Amino acid sequence: MKIARVLCIVFFCLAVTIAVQAKKKTKKKSKGDLVLVEAYTQRTLPGMRRRELPPPSLHIVIVWNRTDRPDAFFWRNDSTLLSCNIARAHKITDRSYRTPPGMDYRLEIITASQIHKGDTLMFSPVPVKGDKPTGIPGAGNTLFFKENAGNWYSYHIETITKKRDIAMP
Repeated sequence: MKIARVLCIVFFCLAVTIAVQAKKKTKKKSKGDLVLVEAYTQRTLPGMRRRELPPPSLHIVIVWNRTDRPDAFFWRNDSTLLSCNIARAHKITDRSYRTPPGMDYRLEIITASQIHKGDTLMFSPVPVKGDKPTGIPGAGNTLFFKENAGNWYSYHIETITKKRDIAMP
């Protein structure tokens, strides 16, 4: 009877060890430069009625994990290259804070020189003002950033979700 108990304990420990190792191998790895929190499109409906609804805007939320500061961010969709507005994003967890329904982040507009390691950032692509930068490869749905030394880095985004519209008062 003692041998059966010992064998059951050994078998149980072995099964737990195998399960833990399998979980470690399937854990999703992220790139060291930045971690994608979410990428979504959302439309903000103005309080006044209009004949045409505004187009949805793209928002990319990431956590910056680099120690150096970038010079600029660009978004390339399937057809065009867009510059990105940068904002420090703070998740709204307290719903008593007065925000329109559907707005999940409180934003603080910043420049690229104000980015620090560990910041949660939101990028909103806008048309490029002036000359378009050169040397950016042509992959679609990719966020590009340039460091001070002139090297380009990219982060491809697989899925972009659609969130409900925000109706302004």
